[in-house]
Amino acid sequence: GLEAADNLAWSSASKVIFHVGDSPQHGPRFHDLGPWVDCYYGADPRGLVPEDLFRRMKQIGVKYVFGKVNSTTDKMFTEFQKIGGKEMVSEVDMKSPNLLNIQAVTSIRATIEGTLGATVGMVGSMEPSASSV
Repeated sequence: GLEAADNLAWSSASKVIFHVGDSPQHGPRFHDLGPWVDCYYGADPRGLVPEDLFRRMKQIGVKYVFGKVNSTTDKMFTEFQKIGGKEMVSEVDMKSPNLLNIQAVTSIRATIEGTLGATVGMVGSMEPSASSV
């Protein structure tokens, strides 16, 4: 899924991936469930590396919000946050489907407000000050 998102033709200044999951990424780096529950416990069968995916998302300004359904994804989220950084990767509670609308809208709104705030800050810093006029 992250690979597909990386390959999108993102055109908006505000970009957010809202990913709801109840199961972690493959491999012991992302969970402690063992090989008996993970058919790809070793490396990704297609050679995908999270660092590459998150680096690309970071380059184009994507915010990644993970909707946590249960604790099996805790180790994965910690790794994702190490890779992407706390400014890019965040987590919201999704234990109940009733939370989807609230959490998604809140996450998207925060991303848009952050983009607008950065844009306004850039415009404001380009305006001449009274002392330079």
